Amino acid sequence: MNFALANPLGGLTLPAAARVAVTVSVIALDDQQRLVLHRRGPAGPWGLPGGRLEAGENIAQAALRSFRAATRLTARVTYLLGIYSDPLDHVVQDPEDAEMIHEVNIVLEAHLVSPTPPKALANAIPPTRNVGFFAPARLPSELSGSSVGPLQNYLRGHIGIIR
Repeated sequence: MNFALANPLGGLTLPAAARVAVTVSVIALDDQQRLVLHRRGPAGPWGLPGGRLEAGENIAQAALRSFRAATRLTARVTYLLGIYSDPLDHVVQDPEDAEMIHEVNIVLEAHLVSPTPPKALANAIPPTRNVGFFAPARLPSELSGSSVGPLQNYLRGHIGIIR
């Protein structure tokens, strides 16, 4: 969710973030070249599976742990795609305490270890357990704001993005 406010004198005013958090997101494809997306709750927007870096983890460990927790799938990290930190897209409200957080999101590409997802997930329409498999040309209209840029860059073949 974007929390930028219009400033009557022109430009945007961003709310002051209380802290910075390092997050990781994973762009993964299944064996049919569909993107694996996740949403937090049945009515939430779709986005890249991921989560926060925890103490004692490296980036790849955090990405794979978060990806597995969100999707129940196992993956292997292959590339660093980009680092996203633009306050316009990455200042979010923590749902637990309503505190504003400036996220530094590290986006990685991964391949599913077992290319075929569990049948209950792969054949589900609508998606089961908030996990969906989407052809790149048929992405859902409701995408989280912080997932749009990384997905667009990935689909255009852009890597090494720092924003």
